[in-house]
Amino acid sequence: MLTDRRGFLVLAGAGLLVACETPNPIQTFPQLSFAGQNRIRLNVATIEVVDEYRMPLKEPYVEHRAPINPSAAIERWAADVLQAVGTDGKAVLRITDGSLVETPLQGTEGLKGLVTTDQTERYDASAAAVLEIYNSGGAPMGQAEAKATRFQTVEEGISLNQRERVWYRLVEDTVLDFSRSMEVAIRTYLTAYVR
Repeated sequence: MLTDRRGFLVLAGAGLLVACETPNPIQTFPQLSFAGQNRIRLNVATIEVVDEYRMPLKEPYVEHRAPINPSAAIERWAADVLQAVGTDGKAVLRITDGSLVETPLQGTEGLKGLVTTDQTERYDASAAAVLEIYNSGGAPMGQAEAKATRFQTVEEGISLNQRERVWYRLVEDTVLDFSRSMEVAIRTYLTAYVR
């Protein structure tokens, strides 16, 4: 009988441990997609994407910690929107900026600071690229460029999951702005190559 009680207590204790287990804090994000946008058909045989932005991987840069960084989002945009429909020549999209920068903000001091919820960080996202057209001999024929920036502040006490959601939305919105600017630039400066 004593062994039955010990067995019951062990099972009950194990059940409590399972019940108290915290859920996995890792969250998943939808794959960023621009497939719903109008395709930009270019009169070239190939389209190449070159990421010239090198992540510093240190403060104040945090794009390497974000669910998606601006450079990767621009690459996704290029894959979803740009389409080669010609027989010769090439287009090269050079990503020149894909940063996400964290800046600490000054909080409220004194007694007022005890009852004030401050914005403690500001995040600045930047997405920039140049689209160049080359003929079959490799000579440059024209270019279009675009840059978009946005920022978002966050309040003190924000969780890591909340912060990652802010980064994801900020990068998505920045690259949507970039997309609109680049489409205008392409249709303005590379009109002869749009089909």
